[in-house]
Amino acid sequence: MTPFFFGTVAGGVASGRVPVGNAAGDVISSWVNPTSLLGGTLATLVCAYLAAVFLTFDAAREGQPALASQFRQRGLATSTLTGVIALAGIGVLRADAPLLYSGLTGRALPLIVISAAGGLASITLLWTRRYVAARARSQTLKWLLSSGWLMKPLRPAVVSGVAAALGAGGSPAGGGPGAGGWVSCLAAGPAGRTIRPTTAQADAC
Repeated sequence: MTPFFFGTVAGGVASGRVPVGNAAGDVISSWVNPTSLLGGTLATLVCAYLAAVFLTFDAAREGQPALASQFRQRGLATSTLTGVIALAGIGVLRADAPLLYSGLTGRALPLIVISAAGGLASITLLWTRRYVAARARSQTLKWLLSSGWLMKPLRPAVVSGVAAALGAGGSPAGGGPGAGGWVSCLAAGPAGRTIRPTTAQADAC
């Protein structure tokens, strides 16, 4: 449940539905909207895939090939479902959060490509039963994302996007915090890394 709700929070903030200020956004629509649901679903699937990779490695290490094969199949199935939903999500973002969509296909596009390449490499290693390498790659990507290192160049977009939403009265059409904050929270789950810059903006107001 935790990854899902972290993802919904990220989607709400990124789509400009959570402006700076106590109780400034809508108590329902700020969190229950297409972008939030997409973010929560993808966050849950990513965590499920990582869990399958780690459990596959652990089962193989403990000499339980049948159990490792089961977790491997679940990991591959989860990765396929994640890819399908991510592709479908392009249309969701384009319709529901156009400024976020613009950021993801613009400034953040290199990070999207890097993320996709890393994910495909991990899936390939899992498919070929190279569990040690698959676990190592997943662990590295998890650390990079959870530390926010990949998103540091895009963090200023979080503050400027929230300021834009505030200036537009907090409406979704006012814009979101940009691709950096949304991708960071969506991929890694630590909502604090998205909320922290917005808190700094609130202090500055």
